[in-house]
Amino acid sequence: VKDYFKLANEAVSVILQIESPEAMARVEEIASVPGVDSLFFGPGDLSGAMGHVGNLLHDDVVKLMADGVKRCARANRQARGSQRAREMENVLRKRAAGRRLPGRLLLAHMLALRTLA
Repeated sequence: VKDYFKLANEAVSVILQIESPEAMARVEEIASVPGVDSLFFGPGDLSGAMGHVGNLLHDDVVKLMADGVKRCARANRQARGSQRAREMENVLRKRAAGRRLPGRLLLAHMLALRTLA
């Protein structure tokens, strides 16, 4: 492929993983780092760091992630970058608004975050 390295370099995305309440508190600052394309929330580690080990569906975890999605949007950064991620964002938004969703549906979307590249 002609100019492979130039093309490959232009296609690289920089995705930073956010896995602690401390990092979530600084989402805008982290998102403003030059060259960062998007932020990826790690719900398993985040829930553990919040004292809810293994409980990715804990209300505090879901609320913090939903708030992170909103703050990423205000900072002009994607919280994630795929169709499944947009579905996840919608699920989080509905859950944060008080709408109860089937736990397995929300869990499936949250675990999908782990597979995004």
